[in-house]
Amino acid sequence: MNPVCKYSDKFRWIVFPVLVLTVSLFPGAQRTKAQSIPDSVNPANPGRVTQARFTEGYGKLPLGFEANRGQSDPQVRFLSHGSGYTLFLTDQEAVLALPTGSQDPKVASLGSNVQNPKSKIQNTFVRKIAGINELPGKSNYFIGNDPHKWRSNLPMYAKVKYQDIYPGIDVLYYGNQQQLETDFVVRRGANPNRIALCFQGAKKMEVQGQGDLTARTAAGEVRLRKPFIYQEVNGLRREIPGGYLLRALNPKSENPEYEVGFKVGAYDRTKTLVIDPVLLAYSTLLGGSGLSDVVSAVAVDAAGNAYVVGETDSSDFPTTPGAFQTQTTPPSSFVTKLNPAGTGLVYSTYFGLATIWGIAVDAGGNVFFTGYAGEGLPTTEGAYQTTHQGTFYYGSNNQFSYPCHRAFVTKLNPTGDKLLYSTYLGGNTDNTEELGAEVAVDATGNAYVTGSTSSIDFPTTPGAFQPTRKGETDAFVTKLNAAGSGLVYSTYFGGATVPWGSGSSTGLGIGADLSGNIYVAGRTATTDLPVTPGAYQTANAGDIDVFVAKFDPTREGSASLLYSTYLGGGGADSPGNFYPFGGNSLAVDDTGKAYVTGVSWSGPSFPTTPQAFSHDGQMFVAKIDPTLSGNASLVYAAKFGGGEVDLGNSIAVDHVGTVFVTGGTEGFHQNTVNAFQPTVGGGTSCGFGGSADAFVLRVNPGGTRLVYFSYLGKGDNDAGTGIAVDSIGNAYLAGWTGGLGCSNAGFPTTPGAFQTGHAGDNQKVGFVAKVVDAGQASGSGGIDVAGGTGTFDFSVQRDTTGALTGALQYVNQVTGAKAHAEKVTGLVIDGQTATFTGTCTTNAAPCTFAVSVTDNGSPGTNDSFSISVSGGSAEGGTLRNGDIQIQH
Repeated sequence: MNPVCKYSDKFRWIVFPVLVLTVSLFPGAQRTKAQSIPDSVNPANPGRVTQARFTEGYGKLPLGFEANRGQSDPQVRFLSHGSGYTLFLTDQEAVLALPTGSQDPKVASLGSNVQNPKSKIQNTFVRKIAGINELPGKSNYFIGNDPHKWRSNLPMYAKVKYQDIYPGIDVLYYGNQQQLETDFVVRRGANPNRIALCFQGAKKMEVQGQGDLTARTAAGEVRLRKPFIYQEVNGLRREIPGGYLLRALNPKSENPEYEVGFKVGAYDRTKTLVIDPVLLAYSTLLGGSGLSDVVSAVAVDAAGNAYVVGETDSSDFPTTPGAFQTQTTPPSSFVTKLNPAGTGLVYSTYFGLATIWGIAVDAGGNVFFTGYAGEGLPTTEGAYQTTHQGTFYYGSNNQFSYPCHRAFVTKLNPTGDKLLYSTYLGGNTDNTEELGAEVAVDATGNAYVTGSTSSIDFPTTPGAFQPTRKGETDAFVTKLNAAGSGLVYSTYFGGATVPWGSGSSTGLGIGADLSGNIYVAGRTATTDLPVTPGAYQTANAGDIDVFVAKFDPTREGSASLLYSTYLGGGGADSPGNFYPFGGNSLAVDDTGKAYVTGVSWSGPSFPTTPQAFSHDGQMFVAKIDPTLSGNASLVYAAKFGGGEVDLGNSIAVDHVGTVFVTGGTEGFHQNTVNAFQPTVGGGTSCGFGGSADAFVLRVNPGGTRLVYFSYLGKGDNDAGTGIAVDSIGNAYLAGWTGGLGCSNAGFPTTPGAFQTGHAGDNQKVGFVAKVVDAGQASGSGGIDVAGGTGTFDFSVQRDTTGALTGALQYVNQVTGAKAHAEKVTGLVIDGQTATFTGTCTTNAAPCTFAVSVTDNGSPGTNDSFSISVSGGSAEGGTLRNGDIQIQH
């Protein structure tokens, strides 16, 4: 063994570090709750890793660290079982057991102390190792016939902290079932140059050009993204330049060892320093050998499966056996479901000659999609409109023709092999068309669709807000029943007047709130689009403006329009971009707020709000509260960018109002924040006319700061077209890379992803990626309210500064509510505020609750909190807010 690894202040890592460790690297192995670790896979005896069925839904669960109570080798202090790996934490080292690429998984470890449990690295100092944030669940091991070897009621922790692993430096392990992560917290006055980790089990390690660290192991290549190093200054994260330092200790050995440290730029040594990367959990290409495979939109289910739709001209686009349509004559559209790790297809199918632009998925895994098609759309018996009508004639004497484009809505079953319904949605008149842009679905299976129509006979319902077309083209807003057999509500929406002729309006984004109200965003060139009294902007300010509207489909006529406003400046502005081939440009949160993104060519005349995170650029993000009037209804609006082309194509929002956006840019004149790719890729100019990348950004609920902002691409011609977010704040983005005149080399994919290669240059290839915020916090707890008094008991850990740490207990006075929590479904930390959300019951009726705690930053003093319960018999009940002391 190299002498460097014997130094007393070196912590040893067996296999490779877990700064960035994704499930996609280790497919096919996972321990279920009923299984234990056989002796052959603990550090005393490397061997097989038990093979188990992949459990869907694991992605939401916090990663549990078990305290060792005899279920593993005595050296082990804590152990954790992720999907495809087991991590053992001892006093001196982290041992990672993972499968190889064969069917005979092995522990990839060669250290003698792993083979011999009595062997330890000598230390001259003592580390304090502790589990923090105990989880509600327990682990039990009932293996074999000897009850003395059984272990039950073992505590589980969300995080493990090594205190003073180097003087003044702590290490924190945390994550969820899809992601294992590590933070180095360098307290003020400590020296980050002391961090030096010895690695065994990696055959070769290298620092790549963009700062990523790669390790080649028996299980394949592992990529560790460039770490994000920062300090918190006045509540904001300030990025510190830096990266990995790698030294091979014995590179010619068959079993080389490596030392990895961190180089850190100038920083304020009086403040805590954190090395904490935002992670690209997986990134995969998706396409065949044709010239164009474009992913248009993405949705995600509760288990972390990603669903994407798009267009392809590849006859060998990847499909799965038994899918609805496995062969086609291109061009065609496709629907694909990827597993939560991004390593394989659950199903993938062609879908005829249609063009698909929008997608949604319900709680049961049924997929809804919309777009447009001519003749030959697969329709189902009993669907609302099963036949195509209308011919489009052109030419000097109308001697040429093709079937009119008509919108459609299709529902595909969870296994991807059967259409549950499929229907056209359009008029019958020649020389007209409909384009279905976006679709949403509610909890009862009703589908909501928007797009554009030039038909005078587009189907509307009695009592619709606008039963006839006004402009040359109008938006349409349609609610389809759960069976796909009839319309619940359908209306035109548009104006007639523009300075130079007939007007046009197009619906580009749609959503629904928990009450079934419909929200739609689009663009209009008209000056007489219907607006409501008290709207934020009652007139078109330029050539083309955004519009945002809210409808109540249970009302009739003018009463069904609850809110409608223009949003724009003196130029041309649009949700998404000016072509509706991207994902949904509108999102709706649980409280009925609407969020819209897009592109503005209006310069400084486009409205922004004073406290927004940015005021310059072409891409915009806006939040609208339709229950308020005038300026108050624009909660925030920001412009961002600085390149020649900056497009906000798609937006998503989580349950507390955190916003996620993707699009395309030629290069923001902005600094990245917590980025996994901090600069535009180094490709050649093509596509937009310059180096262009996709991007992903996350905005805090107040709209005042970026949580992260990163590029994704190789710098040639890359664009994000769709984005979705899961229940724990992971972002899923989709788009395309390459095209005519562009090189396809170098688009960032992750090891083990479904498709890491491509057919060659001059090809447009789809991509799907998952982004994890390494700064996510974990928490557990519940609320009990009965009659006049109640208690809540939560545990929260903020993984960077230590604020909001410890158990929170308070007796709270309540009126008009009796509630009992069933589970905590989410925790979001924004600045110094932690917000728990969850489900509960009130007198046997379902409800939801939220508890927000704000830390004032001073240990030992009171901090504010608020509680709300809604739904069931608690609706309208009041809960007293107040002060609580947080244990620092």
